[in-house]
Amino acid sequence: MRDLTVCITAITRPEVLKLTLRSFAKRCFCRYDGIHIIANVDPLGSDTASRDDVVRLLNAFDSRGQAQVNTPETGGFARAVKWVWSQVDAPYFLHLEDDWFLNRPVDVDRVSRLILGGEADIVRLYLRRYAPPPSTGEFSLNPFFMTGSAAHDLASRMNDQADPEKQIRGLFFGGADNLPRIAFHGKPGDPADVTDIGTLWRKSHSLKKSYVPADDGSGAHSVWQKTVASSLRVRLSDLSYAARFNFSLLRYRMRLFGD
Repeated sequence: MRDLTVCITAITRPEVLKLTLRSFAKRCFCRYDGIHIIANVDPLGSDTASRDDVVRLLNAFDSRGQAQVNTPETGGFARAVKWVWSQVDAPYFLHLEDDWFLNRPVDVDRVSRLILGGEADIVRLYLRRYAPPPSTGEFSLNPFFMTGSAAHDLASRMNDQADPEKQIRGLFFGGADNLPRIAFHGKPGDPADVTDIGTLWRKSHSLKKSYVPADDGSGAHSVWQKTVASSLRVRLSDLSYAARFNFSLLRYRMRLFGD
């Protein structure tokens, strides 16, 4: 594999996405000859940025300067995941949300050996210090590499009205047939591969997860909804989170600069 397809689900927060893409460009993308980005950008996020800002950023990191981007009128996490996975036409790809910082170089040779050698269909990047191997049924939408065939199969089983991660975990725990085999990028004792950088941003922008009934009556699915500060205390809390978020951005930028 000389080129890498990268599937990204994003909202309108270019400052977070830029840091994510810079960290992966420095510690992963540079090992490939070309990067092809497939992204879904939902209509939710910053009041001071637009989805056009996000698309321009995605194009800047796409080797051809033209990322394949879907900008739906109505957001939905499951729909976003299904859409990007259904567009994949590659032996394997990297699944990435817009708020992950890559802490250390990816051993892309190991990833290729595991996937192209037939040992695994998914190779996860781990968000905690790597302990003895977890259960291979521990599926997560944290960053991972996956075969295109596995992505198409999982997308075909997915209900776009429910949380995609919970749905796929349910397939594993329910003993469904022909599920992808999961391996891990690291070895016992390795530090965390990735760090979540989106939580402070969400809190600073008063976004909270809510559950709404599915249209087909199959249950409830999670959505991010913006809340209005109802008191001075809440507004001060938002400002505190905003300050912590800005400080965290500076800290991560310095880490990239210092490497």
